[in-house]
Amino acid sequence: MSTKDARMHQSTLATEAPSFSLDREFVREFCHDVLEVDGQLQSLGDTKNAGVLEHLSCQFRSRFSDTVVDIETQIAHKACGIAVVDVPSVYEDVTDDAIAGALVSIAATSALIKPSKDIENLTPFTMFSASCESSRALRKAGLPDISPTDILDFHSDGLICGKSLGVPRYIAIYNTFINYRKCGFFYWVPTSSIEALPEHLARIGLDDDFTFELTPAVYGETGSKIDRIVERRVRTAIFRKDVDGSIVTFMNGKFTGKDGADADFTWPLKAFQNSIAKNPFRYAVEQRSRRLIILNNSSGFHARDIFEDPVEGHEETRNYLRSVSAEAFHTGHLL
Repeated sequence: MSTKDARMHQSTLATEAPSFSLDREFVREFCHDVLEVDGQLQSLGDTKNAGVLEHLSCQFRSRFSDTVVDIETQIAHKACGIAVVDVPSVYEDVTDDAIAGALVSIAATSALIKPSKDIENLTPFTMFSASCESSRALRKAGLPDISPTDILDFHSDGLICGKSLGVPRYIAIYNTFINYRKCGFFYWVPTSSIEALPEHLARIGLDDDFTFELTPAVYGETGSKIDRIVERRVRTAIFRKDVDGSIVTFMNGKFTGKDGADADFTWPLKAFQNSIAKNPFRYAVEQRSRRLIILNNSSGFHARDIFEDPVEGHEETRNYLRSVSAEAFHTGHLL
């Protein structure tokens, strides 16, 4: 199936990403047998415990074994490394249902990848919440391109471990809820589909002395209040070769220069970014609540449309969980 991309580069055709729907009754049983303890749902914070996470992972893999194998095969394929999992609603109580959906997504993600731990909370995911008030606070603090109403251009995610910088092999994004009427699409472009890649590689090279300012990390964000903002600079390679000869790309943050370079690399990098955005092939996923997106981060680039027309009466406009694999391809280090 092909979907006309009406928001990002209208001349591009997008192919629908492979999707999987979990059986409602199987999920209901999973929640009752695995997620509930004495009739009460476990909390998201309980997944900090390695034993709890391992139990969720093993139980999910056992009960949804065919789906897990199919998704593993899908995301391991570097030319088609994206899959979508829809988590059905099973509880009448809205809060319980949201928690259960998030826990199912965590179980599914940990069955498919070994997630790294969030630096602050030590959970196998990082939770992001947005509201109209928080979006205004971010812009007031000079932090564009972070809120749901900002355009998110094509990029690959990075992983910081100590002083080391890498490109995680896989990432997973679960939309707990999206309170917008117009949600648009999420996109993934496989690196292998970019025909001009050899030319870009020749222009930019495999040097590891490019510097970037990463997107600032915001902590303690509550409404209009932001506790602290952490800004980081990195020195890294843009292109690296994987063991099979394929290209892994670091493409994140704001380019600030190349150590000791006589030439300006701004144009070659911009040309490469434009090549990704205008690539004639991409996968597309409709953004919606209770949808888990898992992708091969080291083999492609992802972006999303902006969210428009917020639903009135909701304090939060979006909540999502993001997990990144502990397996990562080393590209550089923090400065």
